[in-house]
Amino acid sequence: MALFKTQKNTPAPATTKPAARVSSVTVAKHSTEVILSPRITEKAAYLAESGAYVFNIARDANKHEVATAVKALFKVTPRKVTIVRTEGKKIVNRATRRVGQKSLQKKAIVFLKKGDTIDIA
Repeated sequence: MALFKTQKNTPAPATTKPAARVSSVTVAKHSTEVILSPRITEKAAYLAESGAYVFNIARDANKHEVATAVKALFKVTPRKVTIVRTEGKKIVNRATRRVGQKSLQKKAIVFLKKGDTIDIA
C-alpha cells in the first residue's frame, strides 16, 4: 500500500539557528496625543492646591506615557501618576426617546513634589 510506505533515504533536516524574534516596536506618541486637555472641575481645583493636577488623556495612554508627556510639556517630573477610567453616561434624546451613551473617558491625576507647579491657565 502506497499510503503507509516510508522513504528510506530521507535527508536529515539541516540544523540552523532559530529565527530571531522580532520585537514589537512601540511607536512613541507625541505629548499632545497623550494629554488631551486639563480637566477643569471644582475637585481638580482643590487637588491643584495640594500639588496634584488632573488631565483628560487618550484612551490607550498608560502611566509611563503620561509621565513622559508631563515632563516634555511642563518641564516638571511627576512623583506619581494615577489613571481613572470614567464610564459614559446614558443619555435620552427628548425628541425621539432614543437612549444613547456618552463615550468612555480616561483621566490622569499627576502628583508633583512640593514646590513644583503647573500653570494650566
